[in-house]
Amino acid sequence: DGQLLPMDFAPVIAARGCVTKCSFCSEQTVSPKFAQRSVESVVAEMEAHASATGQGCFEFNDDLLNGNVRWLKAFCEALSERGVPFRWQGLCRPHGMTRELLETMRDAGCQQITYGVQHFSDGMLTRMGRRETPDPLRRVLDDTLALGIEAFIDVIIGHPGETEADFEVTR
Repeated sequence: DGQLLPMDFAPVIAARGCVTKCSFCSEQTVSPKFAQRSVESVVAEMEAHASATGQGCFEFNDDLLNGNVRWLKAFCEALSERGVPFRWQGLCRPHGMTRELLETMRDAGCQQITYGVQHFSDGMLTRMGRRETPDPLRRVLDDTLALGIEAFIDVIIGHPGETEADFEVTR
């Protein structure tokens, strides 16, 4: 029926660490610096896995797949140039996600994106150490869904300092 189940995806990691320093996350302790593999090594791993297992669906277990947007574009272009029919999904921040990038991702096999939004209250985003506002999310979600990519969002409810008004904004 075309519907993908989480168990259909093989895990792959393209980077460790994160480019943000959010107060709720331990990633800075585990991997203090953002480090990314080469596009070639990630694609080669995917090709080797697909060749060995016949499985061409991948889930990026990176904390942030679009931590380096230039890398993400190059990765998508490499998949498209090879004509490799992989399907894949990953976690992204909504910031920096343009319709053009989303089209490139879709054309390279991206079928699902989970957006790390965390909150819709500007005050809570500041308390969480997020420097962005949630405003681009609505546009990014509209573009993502219009392009046929499935979208999910991660939000955090009950973070220290959250008020009832903050909660209502996110609810």
